[in-house]
Amino acid sequence: MVQQRGKGAKLGLGTVIGAALVALAAGTPKDASAETATISTTRIPLPTFVSIDCQNPGSSQDVAKTPVLKNTALTTLYKGQRLSWSSSDGDYGQLTLAADLPPGGTVKAMGKAGNAYTCKSSYIAQPDLKIRQAKMVSASQAYVELQNADPYVGAGASSVLFELRACNTSAVIATAKSSALSLSKGEIKSLSFPVAQPYSGKTYVRVVADADKKISESNEINNDWSGLDGCIH
Repeated sequence: MVQQRGKGAKLGLGTVIGAALVALAAGTPKDASAETATISTTRIPLPTFVSIDCQNPGSSQDVAKTPVLKNTALTTLYKGQRLSWSSSDGDYGQLTLAADLPPGGTVKAMGKAGNAYTCKSSYIAQPDLKIRQAKMVSASQAYVELQNADPYVGAGASSVLFELRACNTSAVIATAKSSALSLSKGEIKSLSFPVAQPYSGKTYVRVVADADKKISESNEINNDWSGLDGCIH
């Protein structure tokens, strides 16, 4: 009786273990790489909309609506900047600046006829990289101040190019390039460049922000800084 019970117990245990092994094998994926596969994604930054003033001038607008857009932002809106507007009667439109619009400046948009309306306007902010100053602080070291002048949006990674040039020929005597760096809105960063100048004549400094043209900016003109005027003094 004891042997029969023991045998029965052993058979029961074997059955349980066998069933467990079958279940384990069934739950094991045949291709382990399927579990470790990843999906790469790219984060696209959302645009930063900055509101500016929009007013109904109150004049007769039976032929066309002429809302007045005023730059109430903390920065100049540069030529080529696109302004968007919409009115309470369902009208809307865009205007591309034909010239720089300083803070407080106004420009007139045009839409469908309509007198009794209110309106609002905005633009998409972009970074504005510029060189605040650049100079040689010793015979072998240069100092540069880089700024993102836009107060609303940061600037992604870009590099600064430094050049030391001869005053008489504008030939490049020495050059250096910074590693890529990012700036938050309004941020100023100080950079130091080691410069070897095997030249005894008079020189001037030229510096270019966003040297590789990686950043789409509101103003591309102020990326280039030159001390050439110092050559005549």
